[in-house]
Amino acid sequence: MVRLRPWFAAPLLAALSGTAHGIPTLPYTTRSIGYSGWSDAVRGDIPEVGMAGAMVGLCPSFVSCLDNPAGLALTQTHPGLEITHNIVYDGQLQDGSSPVHTTMEGATFSHYPWGISMGAWEPHREGQDYLRQGTGDQFNAEVLVREYHLAVAHVFMNNHLAVGLDLTLAYGRSTLDFASTSSFKDTEGQAFAFSGGLGLQYRLPHRWILGWSYHLPMALDTSKDAPGTPGITGFHKTLHVPFRLSVGGSYIPNRYFQFGAGFYYIGPVKDAAFVEDEVPLGERMNLQPRVGASYTFLDLRELDATVSLGTYLEVSRSEVTPSRMHLTSALSVNPWVLNFGWGIDIAPQYRNYLVSFGVDVMELFEKMGVLPRQWHPPHAGLFPRMAEETEEGLPRPLVDHWVPHKETDLLKEGKKIPRRLEESVKDAPNELKNLGTDLIDAVGSVVTEPLKKKKAAPKKKPTRPRPDDHT
Repeated sequence: MVRLRPWFAAPLLAALSGTAHGIPTLPYTTRSIGYSGWSDAVRGDIPEVGMAGAMVGLCPSFVSCLDNPAGLALTQTHPGLEITHNIVYDGQLQDGSSPVHTTMEGATFSHYPWGISMGAWEPHREGQDYLRQGTGDQFNAEVLVREYHLAVAHVFMNNHLAVGLDLTLAYGRSTLDFASTSSFKDTEGQAFAFSGGLGLQYRLPHRWILGWSYHLPMALDTSKDAPGTPGITGFHKTLHVPFRLSVGGSYIPNRYFQFGAGFYYIGPVKDAAFVEDEVPLGERMNLQPRVGASYTFLDLRELDATVSLGTYLEVSRSEVTPSRMHLTSALSVNPWVLNFGWGIDIAPQYRNYLVSFGVDVMELFEKMGVLPRQWHPPHAGLFPRMAEETEEGLPRPLVDHWVPHKETDLLKEGKKIPRRLEESVKDAPNELKNLGTDLIDAVGSVVTEPLKKKKAAPKKKPTRPRPDDHT
């Protein structure tokens, strides 16, 4: 499994968070309550966090499509591969100077009228160093939930309705890792569970989209096969993942601008708390309003860039912690077939820093000559019109007047991929040599195109009449 570990970012971000480093003492030596297996704050990839998780009516990336799998068939915009790493500082979850690292990897594909995605992400993770009450022994306590997803969707009713199904294999783990100087032994508990989700999207006039999704709850009991835990008695317990219900919508006037909003209901759970204490968490339903937007402000042949902004209210599910208003933003830059992203989610006692890397697989195969070159709408350059309603370049189910273009039959062309890949490898040096030239031309056009539009054609000098031209 490929993991992106930006080790250089953690010390810098800890300094920016303004928190002091210290090892807290765990306030119990016997655990009597289970754990939360879900983070109420938005976790995910660049589009998901950048737009504050308002994705029930959208599907721009792998994790955002997990909110509503129906979007894979109706609103999926950029199929491809991606890897995203989150660095989270959450003072309500654990000590504010101890970051939580989560990683997600996923892929999305579309072949009208179907859409599919597969991958893994971590909806919840917490863990840091503690001191044991009474002895002062140092140890690391951690719990996490990792989900492996396979989702598929299909459009119906003349491209107005999409239905998506998500199948989930969840893995839960709790670990105690004592320092080498301690007399207590390390222990680990693991558990698996199957779950799933269902999503719907319906297209209204002017490309307003209504969305609805539901995900089943899960319970991952890590105590079943875990050995005794004399250091912290009964540490291995059940991780509770609540049900989630979301309703909302989106507006997609063109391929450059997207707006999303919705309400996300996080169901109640019993016998759950964070690792750092045993204060009951999640005994009541949590309603989160979310809103966000994204805008592709640069669209060139070999370079494009998108900025996202959003906000959401994280309503507390604990009696001792307040609710928090979050502000989110993200930037995605895509040179050639590569995708790079940076994002941030900030709130009181909370910071989530994101970095991502992805590859547009279809574009890469086209560049390599493995797949035939596809039609692409004209590029709009710098600052395209975000409010203008156009169908050009949108996913096929969102286009009322679909004009057939040359499309790739993936099943037919897939048989030719091995032979074409072998031929492309031989031509790889030439492709890399041309890449630099393409990028320079792309960046240069940002400056030259506006100048070309402003430069008017030279006026012709009027011909002076001669004295004898009187008739």
